[in-house]
Amino acid sequence: MRDYSEYGMREKLISRFSSEEAEETLSRLKELGYIDDLRYAENFVVSKLLSGFGIYAVIRKLREKGVDVNRGYVLSVAEKRDIDTDALLENALKKYLAKTGDEDRISVRSKCLRFMLGRGFDIYEAEKRLEAILKENDFR
Repeated sequence: MRDYSEYGMREKLISRFSSEEAEETLSRLKELGYIDDLRYAENFVVSKLLSGFGIYAVIRKLREKGVDVNRGYVLSVAEKRDIDTDALLENALKKYLAKTGDEDRISVRSKCLRFMLGRGFDIYEAEKRLEAILKENDFR
């Protein structure tokens, strides 16, 4: 069975049934433990982090699904599940840099940071790690 947030299930039920029926069903699903926003959020965080998204993208996507979390929550889930967010950032940077062609450092740097920002990584952490990688590899 697919996991849904309370908000997501409410939207799905309201589209097919009356509001009253939807709320009754939602209450029953919560009683039975089928709807649990914390479980949903934890599984979602793990899935998205391991798919190459940064902390801020995970937070944004969860909020779109009606689950309000913060950076501390995402980091605690990552720690609980032994996910190294620094390694994820570095892997994403290296993967992006491997795709770059014969471009100058400034162009690569700006495109890479824009990509990392779009993927939900902390721009300051990404910039700091990118500079270290570029120095290590003696990039133009």
